[in-house]
Amino acid sequence: MKTTLITLALSFLSLVGFAQVPVTLPDSVGEPATADFTTMPQSIDGYKTIEHKGFSCEVPYGAETSMAQGLKAAYPDGSFATMLTVEEGRGYNQKRALDICRDTARTLQMSDTKVSKVKINGINGAMATGELEKLHVTLVVLPSGNAQLTCLMLNSDVRSEWADNVLRTLKHK
Repeated sequence: MKTTLITLALSFLSLVGFAQVPVTLPDSVGEPATADFTTMPQSIDGYKTIEHKGFSCEVPYGAETSMAQGLKAAYPDGSFATMLTVEEGRGYNQKRALDICRDTARTLQMSDTKVSKVKINGINGAMATGELEKLHVTLVVLPSGNAQLTCLMLNSDVRSEWADNVLRTLKHK
């Protein structure tokens, strides 16, 4: 799983065409906090719903989508990208989601990393946030039944609203 996430993150960086900038690993990842993204707007103009293996979210119109190693959506100017991957099996839970977020944040050497428990549209999971090559990185792991969604997002400062919208609209059908 960790190797897959690293490969996906690196492919994202090459996909959106960002330059290599050295990053440093923080001394500690920090204690988990709790956040809640259960409030979902009624209707959002300018967004389209994408679906992958029973999970869905809304991304901005104009984002180019592809199905390689998961569902990818990237804005052509490189300011926003997200990827959804789903693993099916048993043993997925919030504790494992927290471990995956911590390990991935360390491996990717994200700076200013924060790892927390989250509840998104009724699903308990984990989220890691930080920075990588001058981009905001958000990794969300949501176990649901016998499946686990991993959502990786990269966005510039001007696209933080788009990343927030993905978080608000993530759900399992």
